[in-house]
Amino acid sequence: MKQTTAGKILKQLVDLAPRTGKREALCVAFLCHELDELRIHYRVEKFKNKIPRFTLARLTADQHAIPCKGACFKSGTITDKASIISSWVECDKPNINFNPWSDQISQANLYRQPAIAISRADLPFLLKAEKIKAQVKVTPENFTTANILIGNHNNPKNIIFAHFDSIETGATDNGSGVAVTMAAFLQQPEILKSNLFVLSGSEELSYDQEPAYWGKGYREFEKKHAKLLKSAQKIWVADSLGNGPTKITDQGDLVHLAFPLKNPKTIKSKVRIMHGDMDRLMTVYHSPKDDLEQIQDQFLDQAVSLLLKNIF
Repeated sequence: MKQTTAGKILKQLVDLAPRTGKREALCVAFLCHELDELRIHYRVEKFKNKIPRFTLARLTADQHAIPCKGACFKSGTITDKASIISSWVECDKPNINFNPWSDQISQANLYRQPAIAISRADLPFLLKAEKIKAQVKVTPENFTTANILIGNHNNPKNIIFAHFDSIETGATDNGSGVAVTMAAFLQQPEILKSNLFVLSGSEELSYDQEPAYWGKGYREFEKKHAKLLKSAQKIWVADSLGNGPTKITDQGDLVHLAFPLKNPKTIKSKVRIMHGDMDRLMTVYHSPKDDLEQIQDQFLDQAVSLLLKNIF
């Protein structure tokens, strides 16, 4: 199986975007169908989740409409320019936020208080306005998704995670991770005898916010398979690949961002994050522009080779 399989899988995942909420079921069905066609044994572990669905996101500045998107778990109104913040700032008050690295409307962070996301390109007009008003309405969406387990379920040497859900298009984040992990075991099927691959749903969003609103699917695996996590030699998380040379890190902040478990202390020393160009990702993060134009096949292929090198 050629490594270009990664590119084919990624395109199919992008075609299913946005892969969140009830649309995750389409992605689960697609992945299971692909595995069935290839006669690869797998296990589906379903779980329930709840995420915010935005029915209204509106912002006016001096009666001019400003494009925006919801970025919160709670409905409400915002009328104060002092509430404008970078989306990378934690805040427990209603706010209007922007991604400082992107001209896109980037749902980079979701807040517990009413919040909307805007483009940094609209900041100058917004800051000059005399009056602003933002409204956001959120309806919780309940749905069922799944983790798909492929390989050694009993005593895996390595456990490799990649989440298939996405906010917006999600080519880099994280169709790329799923494409790379699948291409690895399709290229070398024998690695399934000693390793476990987990294609995970609901990494991006959840009302389950302990320790973070992201990582729900990984915590569902942790709940059922804590012993496997403790016994594995290494835990790999493939996230946001293909947009630059592949890097591997065990840096604490990035591990928390990519793999937020409830009890990370016993395993954090063996977690490794595989990722691409994070600076480039930030320019399109959680926006429709995180599309196939961000990805190069050579970097997907490099990630597949590097993953295989480390888990053989």
